[in-house]
Amino acid sequence: NDTPALAIREWRTLLRDFPVCSLAPNAQLRLGLLQKRLGNAAWALSELSNVAKMPREAVDPAGNPLAPQALLAMGETQFELMGDRYSARQTLEGVSSSYADAVLKGPEEGEDWSPSALAKYILARINIEAGEPGTGVVALESLAVQKGPNGFYSEALAGDIRAEARLM
Repeated sequence: NDTPALAIREWRTLLRDFPVCSLAPNAQLRLGLLQKRLGNAAWALSELSNVAKMPREAVDPAGNPLAPQALLAMGETQFELMGDRYSARQTLEGVSSSYADAVLKGPEEGEDWSPSALAKYILARINIEAGEPGTGVVALESLAVQKGPNGFYSEALAGDIRAEARLM
């Protein structure tokens, strides 16, 4: 399927030809997310790091700030694709502290979510994988009791997190 290659080419063309247009920041985020999905860690981090430096006023079409989305994707890329727990922790701890009050709108009504809570969830997973299950389980349990939108995605997912914590 040529769709990802076509999307990458078109987004790069947009960024090259119209670097200050209103769509450019979101296009750069989407380009970084696509590179991550394709497993291109270096390209993903390159694109995402540019978005992560954007001011809080830079938003996607739904009005969500771009920087925390980019930082979350960077942390996931560092952890999942590069196996770099140290860098992932630093990035995700930054999301958790810098965007503790941020709430992003999901595609459906009532699907608001917290980038800080998601960062804490990924950090808990990193701790568990690093052989620190106690720290990870405590973090998972604390996330499971947080209520949205500053908590985790939904009550159903919170139940899944509680079950995951008990299995550790």
